[in-house]
Amino acid sequence: FSFGTVLARVRAVLRRTGATDNAVSVTCTTGLTRREALILDLFRQHPGRYFTREEILEAVWPNDTLVGERSVDVHIARLRKKMGAEGNIHQWANGHPSPRQIENDVERGVSYVMEEEGEPVATFALVEGPDPTYAVIYDGQWLNEYPYYVIHRVASGPKAHGVMRRVLDYAFALTDTVRIDTHADNKTMQSLLRKYGFTYCGIIHLANGDPRLAFQKTITSKEK
Repeated sequence: FSFGTVLARVRAVLRRTGATDNAVSVTCTTGLTRREALILDLFRQHPGRYFTREEILEAVWPNDTLVGERSVDVHIARLRKKMGAEGNIHQWANGHPSPRQIENDVERGVSYVMEEEGEPVATFALVEGPDPTYAVIYDGQWLNEYPYYVIHRVASGPKAHGVMRRVLDYAFALTDTVRIDTHADNKTMQSLLRKYGFTYCGIIHLANGDPRLAFQKTITSKEK
C-alpha cells in the first residue's frame, strides 16, 4: 500500500469511531506522484491479478483520451525504481497489511500518525508484546526474554528522511526493548536497524507463513 492509502484508512477509522490518533513530530517528504500511488494501490487491492495496459489506463486515467499505453509503462518503471531504491518492492504484498488489520490497530490505540506543522507525513503501529509471530525463531535466538514492544506497518514516502529513526526514538522512550522484523530484500531498513544498534536474531514467519528477518535491541541504564 502507498502511504496515502494507509493513512486514509487510519483517518477513516478515526472518523467512524471518534478515536484520537497519536501524533509524533517528524520532518519528511513523500515521493510518489498521484498517478504512481494510484497504480500501486490498484495492484495492492487486487493481489495476483494481471492488468492489461488498457485496464490500468481506465483505472488511473479515466476519460483521458490523450494518455496512451506508453504512459503506463513509464509510470510503472518509475514506481518500481522508487520502490526498489528503498528495498521494499516485496515488503508489502499479497494484500498485506489488510484494511481490517489497520482498523484493528486504530481501535486498539496502537496506530500512530506522524505530523509536521499539522500535516500527516507517516504512520506506524507500536504494539506491546508478546507478538505471537515471534514465539518461534529459526536460525538464531532472541537476545533475551525481557518485556518488549514491536514496531509494525511503518508507511511513508520513498523519499522520506529520518522517519524510522524518529519512530525508534519514540519507541525507546516507552520501553527498554524493541523487536522488529523486515523483508530480506529491504536492505535500507536492515542497514538502518544495525546503525541504530539492533542485533540480527534470526528468521520469524508471519501469520501467512512469509519469512522475515528479526532484529532486537535492549538499551541499558547507561544508554538512557
